Amino acid sequence: KSIIGDYPSPITGVGSLPRLSAVSLGFRDGVLVFNDWILTGMIVSFVKWSVKVLKVAQMNGNSLADFTWNAAESLTFILHRIDIWRENMVFIVREALKGIRTIVHTITRKK
Repeated sequence: KSIIGDYPSPITGVGSLPRLSAVSLGFRDGVLVFNDWILTGMIVSFVKWSVKVLKVAQMNGNSLADFTWNAAESLTFILHRIDIWRENMVFIVREALKGIRTIVHTITRKK
């Protein structure tokens, strides 16, 4: 079985890729979307600027920029796994609460 056939699991550790985009809305504002999370404001402008500077430096052979870029990509995949786990836990807890409500309702109805 080829690695490509299992994509993206061998890379991300889960069956999906993170959805990530950063849009600059001028020098002091921007929007960053990560999966279902949205961040706005000046911090996003800094992130967008950092991406541009680090990527250009990496392409020019800067080893610190290369290390930083690779660390950021790894962190993105880790955060994506945590976010998937959080979504699954919310679903599990919601379903467990439905079951508990059903049991409580059944017991109280019998009295």
